[in-house]
Amino acid sequence: MKLRNLLASEIVRTAWIGGLLSVGLAVACAPDTAHPTQTVRVGMTSTTEPVFDDGEMVLYEVRTSVELPILLPEQADWDRLYSSQPAPFERAPWVSNDDLEVQLVWTLSNLDAEAHNVYVLVDPHSEFGRYWPGLALVDAEDGEFIPNLSGMDVLLELPGTADELGRSSRVRRVYDFADVREMMIDFATVMNILELGVVVATDAGMGMEESSSVGLVNHAFSLPNRSGSSPLVDPYQPAVIPGVTGFDIGLRTTEPANIAIEVVVEVVDRNGERLRVESNDELLAPSEEIITAGSEAGY
Repeated sequence: MKLRNLLASEIVRTAWIGGLLSVGLAVACAPDTAHPTQTVRVGMTSTTEPVFDDGEMVLYEVRTSVELPILLPEQADWDRLYSSQPAPFERAPWVSNDDLEVQLVWTLSNLDAEAHNVYVLVDPHSEFGRYWPGLALVDAEDGEFIPNLSGMDVLLELPGTADELGRSSRVRRVYDFADVREMMIDFATVMNILELGVVVATDAGMGMEESSSVGLVNHAFSLPNRSGSSPLVDPYQPAVIPGVTGFDIGLRTTEPANIAIEVVVEVVDRNGERLRVESNDELLAPSEEIITAGSEAGY
């Protein structure tokens, strides 16, 4: 089996200039007003090495992390936040799911003549952790793994530049404000499931041989399963939902490919009190806590 740390693979990363994202993050402070940023770009080339190869399944994956410039709370704010402990968190969130609105408008492009099947992946960050899907063990005897779902996980057939049907080699989609809000509800629910150590019996038909929380976690992140409509995971939805503070954007294939994604990020600071705009105020440090249900978290 070949395992390689994804963080060391070919990844296009965002940098900071004066404390703001070099992708040109623009913040709307007026309620219900969003302004587009410049694009965040993530690319894969045909020379990108696989991040996972067990002789049966080969995965190629590239990612970039985007952190929003969240203002550091004052001491009085910290005191207030630590005055309550809404489960599963050790304190109340500084950024709630009602404070920020985020929308992702993306364009996926194929630079090859042939078509590719491409996963577009978005994984959430909050001030309490960063989600990393990892892999689920489906056959312990054979050492067989499959990827867990990301916060948003979409598989697309991406036509090539020489498509016989004349289809475009570009696909454009939007993850709107409601989609990102739902992802954060799912993330909080997943954190609660993992904190409680919820165990459910699964069978081979579900792709798992052992009892675990992995099935619940994947169910929570499954895009068709909206919060409030799933009796399986709704009981684990916390009363308090932390808001988005950043995210990973990634692409995955099972074969070499020359593909790229451009993502326009729109952000609304609904009360004008959480995001830094053209100031030298100190920022909240991104969480380094990795949240995962994966057996191979760092493939």
